[in-house]
Amino acid sequence: MIPILISLAIAGQPPTTKGELPDIEELECAMAQMPAKRDYKTRMTIAGAVLEAGAKYDVDPVWLLAVAYAESRWNVHIKPGDKGKSFGIFQIQKPTAKVVKYAGFREDTLIRPRSEKPEDLLEDPWTASYIAAALWQRLRRKYKKRADIIYNCGFRCKGMKNTPATRAYWRYYRKLKRALKKQSQVFSCCTSPMVAQ
Repeated sequence: MIPILISLAIAGQPPTTKGELPDIEELECAMAQMPAKRDYKTRMTIAGAVLEAGAKYDVDPVWLLAVAYAESRWNVHIKPGDKGKSFGIFQIQKPTAKVVKYAGFREDTLIRPRSEKPEDLLEDPWTASYIAAALWQRLRRKYKKRADIIYNCGFRCKGMKNTPATRAYWRYYRKLKRALKKQSQVFSCCTSPMVAQ
């Protein structure tokens, strides 16, 4: 009963950075403990991206990791979802990204440019992390505890307290936080570049 009450108490508003951030290696190690295994380079790219984006927009990078995991399992090559409308590891739609002006990014800032399409910004893990962090900051300010519902399905979920996706965000957030805590108690990293390949 107590875990249920705790999860209901924290559901909704995405966590802020709250002081000291984990380092990139800690985040990568926590990611390596999740069931969907990604290679070391991908984990490091995403960990670095969410750290920078989270710090800039005051969104816990672990939260960003959890949302990306729920939406795409950190698959940087995921196909567009929602009948071709949602893109990248955060599965964000173009009109939604426009609300935060693509976090100030343009096509020439892409890490792995492929074409001149706006969805390339959402498919690039680095720029997508900034766009997602900017979006979460905006949603937290405007919708407070309904931020996760609005991120997941907009106003069509009006009146709902949560959805399967929002429950997954919080479940993976807690799992990643536990992995970080466990890792700090052991004082060692769980993987190395040679083992993680």
